[in-house]
Amino acid sequence: MNKKRLYHNFLNIIILTGGVFLLAFLNLRLTSPPPVVSSGAPPGEFSAERAAEHLEIIAVRPNPLGSAENDSVREYIFTKLQRMGHEAIIHNAVVRKDQTVAKVGNVLARIEGKGNGEAIVFMAHFDTVADAPGASDNGAGVATLLELTRMLGHYPPLHNDIILLFTDGEEQGLLGARAFAEEHPWMDDIIAVINLEAMGSRGPSIMFETGHGNLLIIKEFARAASRPLGFSVSTEIYKRMPNITDFDIFKQRGYQGLNFAYIGGSYHYHTPGDNLENIDLRSVQHHGSHASSLALHLGNHKGGFDANEDAVYFNTLGKGFVFYPYSMTRPLAIAIILLLSLVFIIAAVRKKISFLGPLRGFVGFVLLIAVIYFLFSSIYESLTSFYQGSENRMIQYHQEGIFAAAGIVCIGLTGAYFIMLLRGVKKLVALACLAMLYLIILPSGESSLPEIVLPVIFSAWLLIFHRKPIKREDLFAGTLILWAIVMTVSSFLLPGASFLFTWPLATGLISFSYLSLIKRDSDSTGIPATIFILLMSAPVVLSFPVILVLFNNAMGLGTLGISMTLVALSGGLLVPHFSIINRNWPNAF
Repeated sequence: MNKKRLYHNFLNIIILTGGVFLLAFLNLRLTSPPPVVSSGAPPGEFSAERAAEHLEIIAVRPNPLGSAENDSVREYIFTKLQRMGHEAIIHNAVVRKDQTVAKVGNVLARIEGKGNGEAIVFMAHFDTVADAPGASDNGAGVATLLELTRMLGHYPPLHNDIILLFTDGEEQGLLGARAFAEEHPWMDDIIAVINLEAMGSRGPSIMFETGHGNLLIIKEFARAASRPLGFSVSTEIYKRMPNITDFDIFKQRGYQGLNFAYIGGSYHYHTPGDNLENIDLRSVQHHGSHASSLALHLGNHKGGFDANEDAVYFNTLGKGFVFYPYSMTRPLAIAIILLLSLVFIIAAVRKKISFLGPLRGFVGFVLLIAVIYFLFSSIYESLTSFYQGSENRMIQYHQEGIFAAAGIVCIGLTGAYFIMLLRGVKKLVALACLAMLYLIILPSGESSLPEIVLPVIFSAWLLIFHRKPIKREDLFAGTLILWAIVMTVSSFLLPGASFLFTWPLATGLISFSYLSLIKRDSDSTGIPATIFILLMSAPVVLSFPVILVLFNNAMGLGTLGISMTLVALSGGLLVPHFSIINRNWPNAF
């Protein structure tokens, strides 16, 4: 082979693999929290360093409901608000919830606007659990609101009133928020609620929950925030988590609003590790970035925020933020299905795909997804059986590293599987797959019937149907069929999550059209084709890593099997990438 061809092959592989990892890394980097603004910044700016001065007093030790420390923190908040020139109020109430009766003391202040008395509530709870100093949960929220209050003092009056609500008893069942909602007269003036929370010690501040009919407030959030970060799929995830926040009290009563939290370092959540040493002030800065921009924007917004429809919303690259109504999800899905069918028909007429080839690719891809789920679920079970009791904290502490390693292994296994199908499966390789699966799955403990039977079915499928190489177009068409099914189901049943599958599938369809409908097959091996394929994979490469990292932080490694299933699913749209690697790799050596 001449040197020019060798160089061309290596360049193809480097552009493709390097581009994928660069896009994923770049978006993870761009969605990280912003740099900390120093205490020497102009007074009209939010500064996490200034906010941290409050943390050094309120987050030194735990202050659960009813404790002397709780009284001390309440008094500190009250005094600070008074010194900033606001008429602070301590709202004492006795709250009954189920079999619990408790006395709570919220702290309130109101910054009057020029309008008709309608108000935006900015809320954070100041109590902690019994054994956590609460630097993040929720000292960060309290400190953010105190710094926000100071900052707003350097701006002219807004149109709407700003209510600052520091709730007590959140950790005991949202008691302070419940007391305010049930008996305080200011409830009648509220048009939106902004809540600040934390379920970890670092990471970006994510807008993870809204009220029902959120289209208008999502529109205003997109306009207001300088670094918006939010995904409508988080609502679908949050519904399935045991966690609740003060925002739930207002949401249940039909109020509109936005709920923010950072969730990195979740192993510190509700532990002594939630302290000043572990908190990342960049997360506080991102909290403040959201709160300050929303206060200035929503504070001057005239009219309400209720809409008759929810929104699909998501980040793209960096500060890019997209939203559209739920009503668009089904028409988009139908349009993509029709286009996919048309392209398949044209490809079949041109003999780019066969009749049974895509079916082989589809079934093989479904089996791979099933194997990946049981494989990584078994790996997690093995880890937890080895590290039991208090040692299980070690798994939680290293969960981000374990997750990253699992993701790399998973995408590697997915790529190896596709390349194996493109080359044809040898009998020895199929038997080696069977042995490997049993070596990983069986030692994990009690194995279910699917875990025992699936490796045999998988290996038999490889031996019977994939002894001969499968065409790239047939394999890619098979993965697109599964993606189309998932997209359709999500669009009709989980519209908030539909963007994860709609837009990657749309660009995957463009890639398939390019590869299967071009005149010459050799055109698909050049550098321009490689760059085009890389760009068309951007939606899946940009969205899945960020979403899965957030999903792992929120749900923990207990959902490792589900997470890696989604990694393998995303790999289905990278069939052209693996095909290019397969074509260039043998020629390079």
